[in-house]
Amino acid sequence: MKQLSQYGICPEWDAPSSILAVSTTRNNVGFSNPPFDKLNLGLHVGDNKQTVLNNRQLLPFQNMGWLEQTHSTTVIELTSSMLESPPEMGFQADASFTFEPDVTCVVMTADCLPILLCDRNATWVAAIHAGWKGLANGVIESTLESIEKQSGFALNKSEISAWIGPAIGQKSYTVGADVYHHFQDYPFALEVGETSKMRLGLSLVAQCKLAQLGVSDILGGEHCTFSEPQHFFSYRRDGQTGRMASLISIQSN
Repeated sequence: MKQLSQYGICPEWDAPSSILAVSTTRNNVGFSNPPFDKLNLGLHVGDNKQTVLNNRQLLPFQNMGWLEQTHSTTVIELTSSMLESPPEMGFQADASFTFEPDVTCVVMTADCLPILLCDRNATWVAAIHAGWKGLANGVIESTLESIEKQSGFALNKSEISAWIGPAIGQKSYTVGADVYHHFQDYPFALEVGETSKMRLGLSLVAQCKLAQLGVSDILGGEHCTFSEPQHFFSYRRDGQTGRMASLISIQSN
């Protein structure tokens, strides 16, 4: 597991040197007590508010655009002016992007899939929160469409780098028929578990969707939040627990 200082995993990907990205881990630094120990970054999970804010101040990022995530396909563009007085619980969306240096896109997870994106000219970055609902309903597609619409230019997908952060792995994620039928077009991401329930590979679905959109530079996806309790929060494993964050920005210096 490659680390960015003490904060978490630094993506190993083909991104410009001006791109700063990290997916935090739970217990290298931070002030939260169990069951949120230590680096809990979620205000909505029952942890002390000031403790969470103190944890957030540890991160080596500026102008962080925190989201209030609802498993939607809503995508927002972040600007520095928006972050002068952001809503306390964050902007209601499940993905964000920015063209501005020193503005940070952030998503929080504790089993769902975080996806970080950038282009090779460092003109924009994006962060996506993708649980099964988001994947099924098209949050990845909506993000790229929103970036393209806002930029006014067709994106060259071959110039996009994607990194998939820690999420619950296929062997740990059993789903019922209500979820299964959304992913029948991705049989390689489904396998039968011990109780005849299906196991779903969120990362495998995301990789396929990105590839279908024309993104070929896709890395990450090797860490399972459920089976690595020493590193990651997992809602499915623990119930009441903290949240990791995956963050990305274009650095001006």
